Amino acid sequence: MTRFVDQTDTRLHHSETDFRDDEFSGFIWDFDNTRLTFHNCKFEQIQFRERAIELSEFQHCQFVDCRFDSAQIRECQFEDCQFYERETEQTCSFKFSDLTATRFTRCDISMCNFSRSKIYRTEFIQCQAQGIDCSHAQAANTVGNTVVLQGAKMHDCNFAYADFSGAELAESELTNNRMSHCLLHRADLSGTQLVDCELHGIDATGITLRGADLRGSDLTGLDVREVDMTEVIINSFQQTMLLETLGMIIDDT
Repeated sequence: MTRFVDQTDTRLHHSETDFRDDEFSGFIWDFDNTRLTFHNCKFEQIQFRERAIELSEFQHCQFVDCRFDSAQIRECQFEDCQFYERETEQTCSFKFSDLTATRFTRCDISMCNFSRSKIYRTEFIQCQAQGIDCSHAQAANTVGNTVVLQGAKMHDCNFAYADFSGAELAESELTNNRMSHCLLHRADLSGTQLVDCELHGIDATGITLRGADLRGSDLTGLDVREVDMTEVIINSFQQTMLLETLGMIIDDT
């Protein structure tokens, strides 16, 4: 195992591209060397800058109190990584970061801050993400002056108590997720797939759901009196849940 505590270490600049069982602690990672691979490495109090880790892969790595704020983390792969230290409750921050086409698979990103990050084509797959802050995150990419491409993928994740207030997630795929007690104030989920999700106890004032697919989801936390349900797709059995929120009594006889 090698321990790196200084960004001037020459092995971090050009000679090394594959790191295994190494530790990195207490410095700013601001040099330009993309396409790196890390296996079973630990990062503690590292501040990533600019484009230092684009196109890089991380497997079974641990991040403790690290900062990715405003960094470009495009097309990276994080598999089985930890960004939340449960004993000390230390988290990592991705505020204003560009996570375009980056994939998190089986990662623990609980309590992490993704506020105002760009998550176009970003994927969160089978992640533990309780209490994360994705407020005002954007899953959109503007090409030229008029063309806007949209979409992110979040599948089989635990987003209980997460904050998606003001998030722009139109045309995204959010399937089979636990989203109980989420904050979804003024979130744009128009045209989004919200299939087989748990939406119990959500707080969603001003949410946009026009054209969304809600089939198979628990809708007990959704107050349809305050939501535009135009072209929303639901199963027939979900009608009862929605009508009960209006105070109606359903007679099945």
